[in-house]
Amino acid sequence: VVYHASSGGYACAGAVLMATLWELDPSRARLAVVLGNIPKPLQWMLDHNTHEGGVFDRQVRFEASPAIGFRKAFLWLLPCHRVMFFDVDIVPFRMSGSDLERLWQIDGDLVAKALEKRHPFCFNSGWMLLRPNRSVYAEYEAAFASRTSSQGCPQGHDQPYLNHLFQKKWVNVRDSSLSVGHPANFPCKQLTSMQNYNLIHFWGNTPPWGSS
Repeated sequence: VVYHASSGGYACAGAVLMATLWELDPSRARLAVVLGNIPKPLQWMLDHNTHEGGVFDRQVRFEASPAIGFRKAFLWLLPCHRVMFFDVDIVPFRMSGSDLERLWQIDGDLVAKALEKRHPFCFNSGWMLLRPNRSVYAEYEAAFASRTSSQGCPQGHDQPYLNHLFQKKWVNVRDSSLSVGHPANFPCKQLTSMQNYNLIHFWGNTPPWGSS
């Protein structure tokens, strides 16, 4: 997960997400990517949960405090062979360790899930399986600086830039190991109607930790 100065209530959500993934797949390292200076309570939470075999195995820090559309670019600078990224507003919901293992086996420089029917050629960057590559980071940096993005995909945040960079080069997950539900509103009782999904991707003001 990626933490930054404005993570807010999503900070604890990210820790719960990592704890869940720890239970599902303790064999792989869980990284907290920290961008710039973060609030002291958030740093305290990270420090007290980062150790070998802990919720977070380690923290990877970058001094930059980038704009919202460029935060995920730093995933391509991580010292890893492959990275499975989860937005902090994603909650594993009936996902199993075997589901995760099947996802790891999918080959490709970028593996993601296609958006809804209105944008079938675009992917949602809330979950990605990627190969870190400094060249991709440099291309992302150039695209963001020039505001070069995919006009055929929903605008906002990082998705227009990522869909531009990986146009026709990303692998769509069609396996049921990644079935994502996007609840349109809250409360939690709605989750009982989402039996066919193993990931719930909240958005806007729908997460339980952001509701009044």
